[in-house]
Amino acid sequence: MTLEQAIVSRLKADVTVTSLVTNRVYQLKLPETPTLPAVRVQLIDEPLSYHLRGRDDVVRSLIQVDAVANEFDAVHPDPYGSAAALATAIDNALSGQVFTDGGSPISVVAHVALRMSKRVIYDPDELRQVRIMQDYTVWWTSVN
Repeated sequence: MTLEQAIVSRLKADVTVTSLVTNRVYQLKLPETPTLPAVRVQLIDEPLSYHLRGRDDVVRSLIQVDAVANEFDAVHPDPYGSAAALATAIDNALSGQVFTDGGSPISVVAHVALRMSKRVIYDPDELRQVRIMQDYTVWWTSVN
């Protein structure tokens, strides 16, 4: 299991996130015609660290988690409000949290996830999407 998969699992298990998007939490890319609001999880950077005896077991990754909404949602006609509520739910599920996701054969143990930045973008093309992008630094290990 990768860290991105563990974060997707974590968000799909969170009651507040799923109340807003059901199971629409995706890794790397949204479907071609997505139902919004939705969440997108992407690895941005994962530098390795070393010590004198080799590679360090704790990995530090930068993960971007996007809350995406649009103006065509009849249930939530305010796309910024919908994306903001989802971004808050994501942050509550991840920021400052320690979690373990048992994968087979590898489990991911996230020792801490810290939000480093938050950006809001409005895409005025035909999709008319509001995207709130949050970057998290996650210190984690994998356990066999």
